[in-house]
Amino acid sequence: MTRNKDTELAMSKATYHLDSLNLNKDDLKIIKNLFSFAYERKGVFPSDVDKRDRHVVEANTAISILIDKHFPFTLSLIGKIMRKHHATIIHYKKLHKNCLSYDKDHLKLIKNLDLIVDEMKKDRDEVKIDHLLLDSEKDKLIRELIKANASLKVTNHKLKDDLYNIKRA
Repeated sequence: MTRNKDTELAMSKATYHLDSLNLNKDDLKIIKNLFSFAYERKGVFPSDVDKRDRHVVEANTAISILIDKHFPFTLSLIGKIMRKHHATIIHYKKLHKNCLSYDKDHLKLIKNLDLIVDEMKKDRDEVKIDHLLLDSEKDKLIRELIKANASLKVTNHKLKDDLYNIKRA
């Protein structure tokens, strides 16, 4: 198996349950990308996912720190996302603050994950803005059509009156 295939399998194993958590699809996509990137950088294989090896704990710590930073989720929900007890998430936060914040590789991983979330949220927000622009353009066209329809009704009414007058004459 190639490294990419292993990462994909590890990410799938770690995130198979996310669909049952009622997260919106944009958040779900971002979270899955966090798992994928962190697991690839830390070399997490499918057989490692449920282990307590250092590289797995560091990857899970980074993921949970970023989810906590960028999403309005409770520690309990973050725990469900990570398939851990919420106390483990508290432990991850302490581990990050007290130990890993001095590890250059960990900080680089956090920075990269942060950039991924920012980019994906920016893309999502741009799409929302595009939809808003489209909606405002639609509203403008609808108003123009309503005016044109009203004008045609007046013209139609005038033509009917003219036709009636011609028939009477």
